[in-house]
Amino acid sequence: MLFGGGELAGLIQGTSKPVVVMSRSESENSKYYCIALSCLMAEET
Repeated sequence: MLFGGGELAGLIQGTSKPVVVMSRSESENSKYYCIALSCLMAEET
């Protein structure tokens, strides 16, 4: 990710509510993608 210039979004599945996995050092876009992904996952449950 660091060398490839890619962005990442992560969360833990299998819980009753989405759990966002992000670091304080991540870019603004990556944090945004984590939150957006968790919102999408929350709609499915």
